[in-house]
Amino acid sequence: TTRVYVHAVPVSNAGTGGTECDLNFVLNALPSVGIGTWTMVSGPGTALFTPNANSPSATVTVSAYGTYTFRWTETNVTCTSSSVVTVNFYQQPLADAGTGGDECDLDFVLNAIPSIGIGTWTMTSGTGSAIFTPGANSPSATVNVSEYGTKEFTWIEANGLCTGTSVVIVNFHQQPVANAGSGGNNCGLNFNLRALPSLGTGTWTMDGGPGNATFSPDVNSFASKVTVTAYGTYVFRWTEVNGTCSNSSTVSVTFFQQPSANGGIGGDECDLNFVLNAVPGTGIGTWSKVSGPGNATFSPDMHQSNATVTVSQFGAYDFAWTEANSLCTSSDIIRVTFHDAPVVNAGADVLLCKGRSIQLSASGTGSFVWSPASPLNNPNIYNPVASPDATTTFTVNLTDPWGCKNSDQVNVEVRIQPVANAGPDQELDFTFETNMQASALGTNQTGVWTLIEGVGDIS
Repeated sequence: TTRVYVHAVPVSNAGTGGTECDLNFVLNALPSVGIGTWTMVSGPGTALFTPNANSPSATVTVSAYGTYTFRWTETNVTCTSSSVVTVNFYQQPLADAGTGGDECDLDFVLNAIPSIGIGTWTMTSGTGSAIFTPGANSPSATVNVSEYGTKEFTWIEANGLCTGTSVVIVNFHQQPVANAGSGGNNCGLNFNLRALPSLGTGTWTMDGGPGNATFSPDVNSFASKVTVTAYGTYVFRWTEVNGTCSNSSTVSVTFFQQPSANGGIGGDECDLNFVLNAVPGTGIGTWSKVSGPGNATFSPDMHQSNATVTVSQFGAYDFAWTEANSLCTSSDIIRVTFHDAPVVNAGADVLLCKGRSIQLSASGTGSFVWSPASPLNNPNIYNPVASPDATTTFTVNLTDPWGCKNSDQVNVEVRIQPVANAGPDQELDFTFETNMQASALGTNQTGVWTLIEGVGDIS
């Protein structure tokens, strides 16, 4: 007899291969019957199977990156079957995007450190758009963004299906353009600085000068007022900082000592001339008319501190005494009011009988003084009562509130009281006409006959 052994034929299934981003791969054969064994068919290096080559799910570790073919062979006595899988072992890229930083414009030179594979730059955070030059695959590409702000850039390295990423942060700040404004020559120890701010935070500092400087309200105000402690030339710097970007500009100011003009005092004048009384300083002084209704001339000249000014019309005038010292001037203004003589009227001339009194009456504004005073009850009022014994001319002197004087006169003619004498009585007997025999008239006397009783004609 013959014994025949019938063995099951194994059906090998090596599973699936794939791609691995290191040197290890977990194989995944599907065992059927018999004993299975892993072997390396091809590849650039060697292979080690753990825990052993007979494990369907052995982990294969290769010695070099590349494409490998592995065979899974199943043996059942004399029957065998095999199948293969392909595994691509790629080295994992170690992406390093380099360093970011701060930039004072819209361009930044990226600085990735390439490892393996193909690297690509993308902007993954931030507003606006980004362009990479010469291209997004250049590790040291220059990125140009469309807007200022904080941006995140990602460097992605791909080796086969394996990738690695790294990010950098770049702050794009707009570069300030500082403009300190204009300086110049200044009279006194104060000067109003006026920078033209662009962006960021501006700060004033003193670069040089013979004294110290303080800024008001503070050093960050573009329109600060600077006060120095000594006269001379100073340089002030306006620095603008935006993020890490800065720019500065300087201005020069020369401070001259300011003269202090003193025009003295003005006042009231009762004619058209006034003696000015400025206090002369160290510079050259000059008188000028600021306002007034007429013209003004200064004698002996306009540079005389105590010049006499003569105006052409009465009224209020302002005169300026200006002193100049180097580039600086100072003015002081005084007012002089030129008053015309006050208007006064003593009244009309009058006649007075001797032994009687009459009340005088002057008109005008101010204080009155009459002379001669003896025939008057009060010479210091505008309407005194006069009792002269003889014809008298009275003068009234008026002084107005500014001390200006004027006078007028009134004549009081005193006449003797007339004594009428009609002459002797007459007795007529059948006579119807007679001549009156009154006493002769005196100087300035007139007489008038009137009929008191009876009937008759006087002619």
